[in-house]
Amino acid sequence: MRTGELQPGYVLHRRPYRESSLLIELFTRHQGRIGMVARGARRARARRPAFPWQPFQPVLVSWSGRGELKNLCAVEAAGRAVMLPVRTCLAALYVHELLLNLLRRQDPHPRLFDIYQYTLGSLRQDVAGALRSFEMELLAELGYGLVLDRDWRTGERVHAGRNYYYRAEHGPSLAPPGGDCLQVRGETLCTLAAGQPPPPGGEHERMRLLRYNLRHHLGGRELNSRAIYRELLQCSAAVDPGPGGVAG
Repeated sequence: MRTGELQPGYVLHRRPYRESSLLIELFTRHQGRIGMVARGARRARARRPAFPWQPFQPVLVSWSGRGELKNLCAVEAAGRAVMLPVRTCLAALYVHELLLNLLRRQDPHPRLFDIYQYTLGSLRQDVAGALRSFEMELLAELGYGLVLDRDWRTGERVHAGRNYYYRAEHGPSLAPPGGDCLQVRGETLCTLAAGQPPPPGGEHERMRLLRYNLRHHLGGRELNSRAIYRELLQCSAAVDPGPGGVAG
């Protein structure tokens, strides 16, 4: 099977494949995550603008093949790559890792593709806000949307002045549910449910809540971008707290 038209996408990951090729993971608007082989892409004569594989650059691609791993037919740049500072770049790579680990191949998510593009543009202005928004949208798009406004045991509305225990795939509860759970203030849950800014001191709590749920669906897998960010903080003498908790 061959796609007849060039389709918009972004490179999520690439690595050498055999002697002269690349194995590419793309996020495309109409077909979702696609794995494909760019044959001969590492040959000297192929190192030209026809292979625009840098991160955060929009591309147009076509491919062929019936199996899960496709063969690249054509690729061209569809615009300039988004240029990000080092720590902000790590935040964007964290977004890529979430897509790689949580999206199934050939499962279209056109709305999520648009959200991803918007997130790349938002990272320069507000890294923490852009990441929290993307994490929320990703969970919702995959069918893992968070229950934030109701006690999952009683059905009662969450009160801003109470403290709750949050259990993945269930939601908040006043009573400890047993097992793995996270304590969170009702005020944080209410503002997140309403799409409002976090309450004073609530940004870190909001990050912990989203990361707790993501970690559950990742099966506890560690993401490389978080480990790299922690190492960067340890080696840096800068006071700047960095990109909104990539290493949460």
